[in-house]
This record gives sequence, C-alpha cells and structure tokens, in this order.
Amino acid sequence: MGIFNFSGIALLVLFNLISWLLVEDYTPMSRLISWGAIDASILITFFIVPFLQRGKTSYASACNLIGSTYVFFTMLLGIIFMIWPPESYKWPLIVETVLLMGYIVIAYAFIKANSNAR
Repeated sequence: MGIFNFSGIALLVLFNLISWLLVEDYTPMSRLISWGAIDASILITFFIVPFLQRGKTSYASACNLIGSTYVFFTMLLGIIFMIWPPESYKWPLIVETVLLMGYIVIAYAFIKANSNAR
C-alpha cells in the first residue's frame, strides 16, 4: 500500500470524523448528498483508480493529479453545500453529478490518449 492509498484512508477518516462531529443535523437531503459525494470521490480517486492503473506507472502521476483535482472540487462544493444547505436537494445532486461525469470523461480521455500514444 503506497503513500497515495494511505493519504486516501487518512483523508476519508479525517473528513468523516470532522463532518460527523461538527454537523449536528443531517436532515436536509443536500447534506447527505454532499457527504456521500465527497466519500465517493475519495474512494474512487484513492482506491479504484490506483487499482485500475496497476503496472502502468508512466501516467500514474497524471491520473493522480486529475483525481486529486476532482476530490478538491468535490470537497470544496460539498462542504459549501453542507454548511449552507439549499432548500432543494436538486442543486447538490446536479453539481456533484456534473463533477463526477466531468471526471469520468477527462480520466477516460486521458487513459485512451495514453494507450493510443504507444
């Protein structure tokens, strides 16, 4: 297990610990959507992507950079939605889904471009 996976575990534990201790009420659905999206982004970036790129170290750092950027923006917007939850759950759901789809498209395009370059 590399330092990237260890930092993912630490970030996941730290985020969940802080969010469950500081947020008193998860009643608005927007808070739960944001919390789930942040957890999913950490799991995807730090555990699933490294598993898929085993043995392909030539572009691992670029994939990690793309994933870390995705986690950063998901955390930033998710924390904003958790602190100031909108009336409807639709905005967090739309924003987090657009971020996830953007990440999937960019990561897929990067992987395909790298595999075609060889």
